[in-house]
Amino acid sequence: MIDEGAILEAVGPYARHFQVPEDVAYEVANMAAREDIPLDIAFRLVERESSFNPNARVRRTGASGYTQMTPIALEELKRVGKAPAELTYPELVRDPRLNLEMGFRYLRLALDRYNGDWSKALDHYSGGADEYYEKVTGTPK
Repeated sequence: MIDEGAILEAVGPYARHFQVPEDVAYEVANMAAREDIPLDIAFRLVERESSFNPNARVRRTGASGYTQMTPIALEELKRVGKAPAELTYPELVRDPRLNLEMGFRYLRLALDRYNGDWSKALDHYSGGADEYYEKVTGTPK
């Protein structure tokens, strides 16, 4: 359950610390809370992945948005039933809120896959899904 009061209390300090508008801080906090991602991790992830730029792009991987979601990550979320089948990658790129939601959902998927091991989950998130899983477990996806 999302504690709206806690989110609202956190917005100001996180907005000031990361020097982002409060509406952006609110969306990061709200979407992270939906996936039970600690706010410190959520804000640092968005800072590292995009410097809080909703239009950030990496041509080589196709990563886009606040959370640098890739087409491969979206397909993995769809495959396991964590994203609507009809959701398209262009929609994910155009909608910053949706990008945050799917990015944190993808991180939650990785965290669950690695039984709560944040180090492995964050490596998976940053390094690519199937390749990292195979490297760590020795089992192809």
